[in-house]
Amino acid sequence: MEEKKSLKIDERKLFVERGCSTKAADKVAKKSNLDTLMEVSFAEKVTDDNARLEKQAMEEVMESIILNMKALSLCDEIKGKKLRFGDFTICKQIGRGQFGRIFLSFYKSSKKYYALKTLNLENALKKMPYSYIEQEVNLHSKLDHPNIIKCYNAFFVDKYLVFVLELAPNGSLSKHLKNGVPLTEEVALRYMHQIVSALQYLHSKGYIHRDVKPDNILVDASGQLKLADFGLAADYRRKKKHYTYCGTARYMSPEVIARRAYDEMVDVWALGVLLYQFLVGNVPFDGSTNQEVTSNVRNKELVIPDGLSAEAKDLIKKLLTKDPKKRISLSKLIQHPWMQSRKSST
Repeated sequence: MEEKKSLKIDERKLFVERGCSTKAADKVAKKSNLDTLMEVSFAEKVTDDNARLEKQAMEEVMESIILNMKALSLCDEIKGKKLRFGDFTICKQIGRGQFGRIFLSFYKSSKKYYALKTLNLENALKKMPYSYIEQEVNLHSKLDHPNIIKCYNAFFVDKYLVFVLELAPNGSLSKHLKNGVPLTEEVALRYMHQIVSALQYLHSKGYIHRDVKPDNILVDASGQLKLADFGLAADYRRKKKHYTYCGTARYMSPEVIARRAYDEMVDVWALGVLLYQFLVGNVPFDGSTNQEVTSNVRNKELVIPDGLSAEAKDLIKKLLTKDPKKRISLSKLIQHPWMQSRKSST
C-alpha cells in the first residue's frame, strides 16, 4: 500500500492495469542470474581455452563500455550508485528487441518506475561490431531533449548490459496507429512537430538515427512522444557519408536500399513515411516481403489519395522525394506552410 500511495496518478493506474504483484515479482528479482528470467541459454564452450579467451574479450568490452557509462546524466535517486538487478522489482515484460527485452520495473529505494532494457552482449557481439554498442551508451550520455527517451544509468548482470530508461507507460506509437485508420491533420501535426524537434536535436549533435519508425517512438503518460532506440545511430560528422544497409524496409530511403552513400536525409525520408502513415492510415510503399517493399520504394511512383489538404500533399511529396539532393531539409521542413498552418501543442 505504501508503494502505491507514493505513485503518481498515471503510474498508479499503470500499476493496477498491468497487474503488477510486487511480492511475486520480488521472487524473480532476487534471482542472481538474469538468464533465468530471460530464458536465454548461452552456447556451450568448446574448450576451456575458448571459454577463457571469450571471457577475456567480454571483460575488455565491458571495461570500455563502463568508461562511457560514467558520463551518463544520472537522476538524483540513482546518481553515483552501483546498481544491481535485485534493486528492482520486475513487474512485467513490456517490449522485446533482437538481443534482449524491456521490463516494467520498480526501483525499491525511490519507489519509482523505470524501464529496464537488457542487451545480451554475447549474442549482440556475434551480429554487430562492438562500436555499435559503445556508441549507444555514448549517445545516451550526450542526449538531453524532451522528445528523446532519457537513460538514467546502466549496469551489468552476467553477460547483459542493462539500461535504466525513462518509462513511457503508453508504449510505442505503433500501438496507437491502426492500419487503414488515419489521424486528423491536427494530431498528425502535433506528432510531427515533436519528432522533427527530436531529430533536429539529434542531428545537431552530429548523429543520424537510421531507424525512425513508430516502434522506436514511445508515448509517455501525458501523450508526449519520445524518440528511442539508438542502436543503429551513426556519427556523420566524422564520416559524412555512410553505406551500411540498415533500418526497417518500410521506412528505408531509396539511397539506403540502393547501397549508395547517404547522410542525415535518410531520417527525413522516414519522416515522410510517418506523415503519410499518419494521414492515410498505411505506409506509401508496402509489400508482402521485405524484398517486395524495397523494390516498391525504389521503383513505384508515390500515390497520395484524395482527402488531404493541399499543404499536406505538398509536404509529403517533398519529404518522399527519391533523390536525397532534392528532398526537403529539416530546416525548410519546419517552415513549410503545413507545419505552420495550425498551432501545435509540443
